[in-house]
Amino acid sequence: MQVAVDGPAGSGKSTVCKKVAINNNLMYLDTGAMYRSVAYLSLKFDRDKLLDIVEKVEFIFSDNGSKLSLSIDGMIEDVTDIIRSSEVTANASVVSADEKIRNILTAKQQIIASSNDIIMEGRDITTVVLKNADVKIFLTASVEERAKRRYAEVKGKTDKSYDEILADIIRRDDIDSNRDIAPLTKSDDSYELDTTALTLDEVICEIGKLIVEKRG
Repeated sequence: MQVAVDGPAGSGKSTVCKKVAINNNLMYLDTGAMYRSVAYLSLKFDRDKLLDIVEKVEFIFSDNGSKLSLSIDGMIEDVTDIIRSSEVTANASVVSADEKIRNILTAKQQIIASSNDIIMEGRDITTVVLKNADVKIFLTASVEERAKRRYAEVKGKTDKSYDEILADIIRRDDIDSNRDIAPLTKSDDSYELDTTALTLDEVICEIGKLIVEKRG
């Protein structure tokens, strides 16, 4: 069983997919965390060295996908928190627009999905990574609602105001939707789920119904 979920920044993909994974006995994989990890590595290595590192690195997801460690040449580093830093976040869009990096990570994601019942979320899962997924969902919400949710999530952890977070999301939407390589777009066969007026439980229930229906 492969469940592919795409959607813009702040649409709640991670929170929803973690819960859906538990409820439906699926592995959860956050591809955004993989790109953030590469953004973190890009701060330590020049591009030529970075590509070599990305080829070799093993992404180790644990705790239902909530924890991520990198294994490079036998050295393991927990990057769960550091990849959410403002410096890494600012570099994530640049890294995700790099065709060679995307090709490497796409191949790694497809290998993981080939041997697991999985729910995978990101920006190009339904259109590139898992084009033949059993269930394909485009999760979205109004930009104001997404900014409101993100602000509530990071309040106390950052000095950014709601307006700054709103501007960040608008900027990220523009980059993700207009990049040349694997832009964020809804595939024709994806089920669009607008969560603006829905509770978390309602969204989880709706996706659960789609999975149950597919499983028969």
